[in-house]
Amino acid sequence: MMKLLSAIICILTLSACGKEDVCKDFQLEICDNCAISEYEEEVTCACLEDGEVEDWRDYFDTKTEAEVHCSGVKNNHAFEYVGPDRQAACAGGLEVLKEHGSDACSSYGYE
Repeated sequence: MMKLLSAIICILTLSACGKEDVCKDFQLEICDNCAISEYEEEVTCACLEDGEVEDWRDYFDTKTEAEVHCSGVKNNHAFEYVGPDRQAACAGGLEVLKEHGSDACSSYGYE
């Protein structure tokens, strides 16, 4: 019964339930290879990778504000990359970045 309930929850929430998040991996590959702002590195990238804002005091008044912002980043990311077409685009982008590294950044709007 619990396995069935877990499967239903996975389906209803559209979560990967143990499946790799290729779009998160793609975004983190951009973080690692492309020229991004310090804010994007410490806020967006850190939030996606570690689940929290790095050096939150530099950007937010309270840790709660940083946590709320990070939660929004993760939710927006999940919403933006839902669906098989977006997942396929992320997989293709990830493959290109892994193969070409920083040389591929301009293809995605980065330097």
